[in-house]
Amino acid sequence: MSCVIHNQIWSRQSYNRIHEIQCIRPSFHKLHSKLYFILTNKNKMNSCFSLSDAEKNEEDGVIYESYKQYIKPFDLVMFKGKNLFSDMIRFVEKTKSRHILKETSEYKISADSFSHVGMVVSSEILGDPRLVPGKLYIWESTMSGGLGDGVDNVSGKSYLGVQLRDLDAVVSSYNCKSGGRVAFCSMKDGISVRYDNEEKLALFKQRFTDLFIMYNGILYDANFYTLTSSMFKCMRPGRDKIENFFNTTDWLFCSELITIIYKNLGFFPHSVDPKNVVPMDFVGYEVDTPENGGIPVIVKKPVYITYSKSDQEVITTKM
Repeated sequence: MSCVIHNQIWSRQSYNRIHEIQCIRPSFHKLHSKLYFILTNKNKMNSCFSLSDAEKNEEDGVIYESYKQYIKPFDLVMFKGKNLFSDMIRFVEKTKSRHILKETSEYKISADSFSHVGMVVSSEILGDPRLVPGKLYIWESTMSGGLGDGVDNVSGKSYLGVQLRDLDAVVSSYNCKSGGRVAFCSMKDGISVRYDNEEKLALFKQRFTDLFIMYNGILYDANFYTLTSSMFKCMRPGRDKIENFFNTTDWLFCSELITIIYKNLGFFPHSVDPKNVVPMDFVGYEVDTPENGGIPVIVKKPVYITYSKSDQEVITTKM
């Protein structure tokens, strides 16, 4: 008898889940067609991902060691990766922002310029014994170590999720090894964190440290439906059902992490929905209005980074 009841309950639960999937099937068909296009047109995609005018003008970039003195906590680190997953993200970003012309965007860069974003952190704002005073780190949701670019997190481990890594090593890996591009976006004037006394700074540091403890270690959001739904509004109604079905509700995409922190620290308004933010939104390609959870542009124009031969030798020695 109990077995029959259990089977009935299981059947009802299965039916409900199947019904939920069927309700969002049209969105899956759209996703499948776009993914098929990406995988079958990779050569065409690579030819489309040419340097934007801004990148051509600054193709050589600024020497990293010279620029480091201007980098501050909470600055954004923007990445343009050179792998299939990065290509997929940038392709979907460009599709999302196709009606926003490069000439009318705030910084006149291509809509597919960046595929990943992280945030600069130091011991000045984070109370973590693993941090070396005066050294810069990057907090991000990504693949590290053997899973990704070969750079382990501060615990010396490979991980897929929110983690802290040595900024020098990460930038060097992207620029010198993977063939990608790295750019920094500093906060606009008047938005940077400035406290005129040690007491206020200590309170802010504790607040950020609490946020770090809360979100560090959360898994990377590899749910492709969640990613694409952040770019295409038609897919958002089915997002909660998909995330509940695959149990990925708490996972975090790179731009989602940054948005949550910016929102909690008061840089972004409470109306912002972190799940709808992708890397290019930070530099002016946001298609959501502020009333619908869009984010304001609070960072300056991206500054592209490069290495001199001597800089590469210094970084390699440090690693």
